[in-house]
Amino acid sequence: MIIDNVRINNSLKQLVKQKKKLEDYLIIEKELSKGNCSKNVKLQDAYCRLYDNRHLFIGGAIKGVYFSILEENYKKARKRIPVNFIALFKEIEEKTGKRSIVYTSKMLHTIDNNYPIWDSILVSVSNFNLNNSKTGKWTDEEVKYAYDNYCKEFNSFLKKKEAKTIIKEFDKAFLPINPAYLKINKIKKIDFVLWKNK
Repeated sequence: MIIDNVRINNSLKQLVKQKKKLEDYLIIEKELSKGNCSKNVKLQDAYCRLYDNRHLFIGGAIKGVYFSILEENYKKARKRIPVNFIALFKEIEEKTGKRSIVYTSKMLHTIDNNYPIWDSILVSVSNFNLNNSKTGKWTDEEVKYAYDNYCKEFNSFLKKKEAKTIIKEFDKAFLPINPAYLKINKIKKIDFVLWKNK
């Protein structure tokens, strides 16, 4: 078991107090469809608050580049051109100098929310046989292997009673607050709960 009912409820209580994070997620979805990500301050601010990307953009030098990559790949996805994780990973590294499986997965989830965000809790209970603390030193092949298997692991988790309980309790907690929160993708609902459980 990754998280029991007591910890699910504790995570949700914390999330209710920090519901601004959920607002930011909805803002990102709305603003993304408007395009011009590299200049959309509202989208960028929500993205950085939600994913705590501020240290990634120290000095702001690569911020515009990062969001330009997001915009270009979002446009591809809208045209039904598949966005490849490892290609996105390499593009971010090449253009920003940042090599991060976590931030690549956050961007990919933003582009297509069927892809999960890399989460250390799920990684710790999976059988990747890789040291999660040294992801920055993985080869490209190891990164691809890890994320591909993580997706399989996550999709298997989605079918379990545990995941369904998380989604059900999330909806129950937030329906009285704002029904719009129920529209949040089920993968992100699970991510929110696991994130607050760390």
